[in-house]
This record gives sequence, C-alpha cells and structure tokens, in this order.
Amino acid sequence: MHATVPISQEILNYLLSNIQIGVEIEEHNRVLISFRMFRAAAEIVGVTPDLVVVLSTSWVLRMTLRAVLAWKPSLQAYMAEKDGFVYVFCGLIPAVRRYEYLWQHLTEVRARTQAGRLILDLDIHVR
Repeated sequence: MHATVPISQEILNYLLSNIQIGVEIEEHNRVLISFRMFRAAAEIVGVTPDLVVVLSTSWVLRMTLRAVLAWKPSLQAYMAEKDGFVYVFCGLIPAVRRYEYLWQHLTEVRARTQAGRLILDLDIHVR
C-alpha cells in the first residue's frame, strides 16, 4: 500500500519541542535547523523506514553539531554526525515514538518539501 502524508511546520516543531530543536521547512528538500541561537541549513537526502532522517550539510555545521552534542549529551540519543552526514533519529523522539505501532509497518519512506510542509511518500506493508 502507498500513502502520501503531508506534515506541517507546526506539527514538526511540536514533535521536536521536547528536545529543543526547531526546524524551518523550505523548498527543494532544504531545512533550517535551530538550537537556541544556532541556525544552519541542510538538505534532506533520505529517510529510512525506522524514521532516521539523513541530512547533507556543510562541514561547519557538522563540526558545530559535534560541539553541541558534546555540550548537551542528551541530544546524542536523537542526533549524530558521521561520514559527512547528519542523522536525526526521529523514531526515538518521545512524541514520535508513541506512534511506533504505526510506523513499524513502513517498508520505504521518501521525503520532499514545500515551503512550510514536509511530504512523506510511504510504502506500507502490514505484517
């Protein structure tokens, strides 16, 4: 089965509010990520079925993220930098994890953006 799910900017920010990360969704798979006073641009390059968002971004952002993760180790449960990419483990964020019974059936996830909206194209296989 296939489904397309649009997720608004407001819903994403609500889901991320308990880990103090903000996201501004732009066109062409671009997002602005904010943490306190820090803001950086990134591009969504993929989403895994277990809801790990893979971002491509600048070297400066990746090094800054390393510093933020060292300063605030609790964020390491939700974000990582490795092999030139930033990984956001959305499936582990408490507000998202409570819906695990739904997303455990995903076999493929594709993401695209419009201004203010993340659109997920989902392939679903009920097990």
